[in-house]
Amino acid sequence: MAESLQVIDRAKQGHADRLIEQKGNSPQLNELRDSVNELLELLASGVGKNLNEINRVFESYTKLDFTTEVKDASGRVDIVTNTLGEEIRKMLYTSQGF
Repeated sequence: MAESLQVIDRAKQGHADRLIEQKGNSPQLNELRDSVNELLELLASGVGKNLNEINRVFESYTKLDFTTEVKDASGRVDIVTNTLGEEIRKMLYTSQGF
């Protein structure tokens, strides 16, 4: 139970980089563990493992600073965010010539 609460608390802080490994005492607890783990895996692959890092980059973009990127990008939103920043940097570089 303690491990489950730690993993969930970490997820609430924006980190989807850990899973619940300890088995429960009942099939229902194991099913709950598996469901939480599936949710965390979906979040990590679809968005990213560190939501705070994505937020940091978007906050930078709102200040028109496109020099930063998501470190250790692994999730889909991580990767698309970095691609977006790269394309904006290219456009800004190209527009300097006009």
